[in-house]
Amino acid sequence: MAAILLFLFLWLSAGEQQPTVVNTTGPSANTPAGGLNVPGGTVRMDVTQATEPVRTSEEAAAPDVRTNLKRIAAAFAERYGSYSNQGDYRNLEELRSLMTDRLAQETTEFVEKSRAEVVQSPEYTGITTRALVTNVVLFDEEAGTADVTVNTQREEITSAGTRVYYQEINLDFVQMGSLWKVDSIEWAEGG
Repeated sequence: MAAILLFLFLWLSAGEQQPTVVNTTGPSANTPAGGLNVPGGTVRMDVTQATEPVRTSEEAAAPDVRTNLKRIAAAFAERYGSYSNQGDYRNLEELRSLMTDRLAQETTEFVEKSRAEVVQSPEYTGITTRALVTNVVLFDEEAGTADVTVNTQREEITSAGTRVYYQEINLDFVQMGSLWKVDSIEWAEGG
């Protein structure tokens, strides 16, 4: 009977994780090499946190370049691909700081030409673009180039109704100093 009660007690308490207490007020003979060095006190953490690999402060401060490129590409694609006839191309103007000089000049020329040709309609039309999946297709840190593909969902609203479709955009990045900038943009056929 005692064995059954002991088994039930151990089985029921196995799912509970008690926090691990690490005293950092001074070195201890029980502190493993590479232990936490936190000034002035005790650090409480879950056991799962204590068993994960420790990242250096440099790793924590500087995320992977590919991860940053994916984030920039997703945000860029959403802004670049979203349009409203009431927005006067502000979406493109706001992206100039993320573009190379060449692409920024092409964008300026496109905006000026479009503004001259467009007849303002009182009816709202717009496209909202959402980034779904972002992939770094090519990355060459030494050459300072990267190609990133973003799969998007686009919602087009016109007086005729709403249409949802999916479209891929490819962004070519070049490194300029410490910054990565978009140098070319290409929407895949479709939509």
